[in-house]
Amino acid sequence: MPVSLDFSNVKQPEPFIEGNYLLLVTDCVLKPGKENPEYDVAHMRYEVQQPSDYNGRKMKDWISFHPDSMWSAKIWMAALLRCDEDEVGAVTLNESALVGELVGATVAEGEKYKGRAQMRIVTYFNPTEYDLES
Repeated sequence: MPVSLDFSNVKQPEPFIEGNYLLLVTDCVLKPGKENPEYDVAHMRYEVQQPSDYNGRKMKDWISFHPDSMWSAKIWMAALLRCDEDEVGAVTLNESALVGELVGATVAEGEKYKGRAQMRIVTYFNPTEYDLES
């Protein structure tokens, strides 16, 4: 069935600014990696909780469990578990149990795409350790 669409008044949302965000996990899906299918990748979807100017906006990220990327996965896991990185040992990842969890993330400008700066998550942190409103 055909669908009528009107894009005449659609505008791109304002880009995220660099800084810290409090994110709510809305979805986590484990998939085999594209280049190395023997290592899973967690495809994450978040909803911004803070700063309030961005409340409700969506962010995405992916976490690779390839041995060369485990250091960043460990930072992400420590943020979710609200502990220090050196406290993270062996864990069992239940992706559905992550939905509803809060995590802190630092966003910075990444590579340009079609002439526009793309904002990306560069690291994660324990959300209880930061004042995200400032």
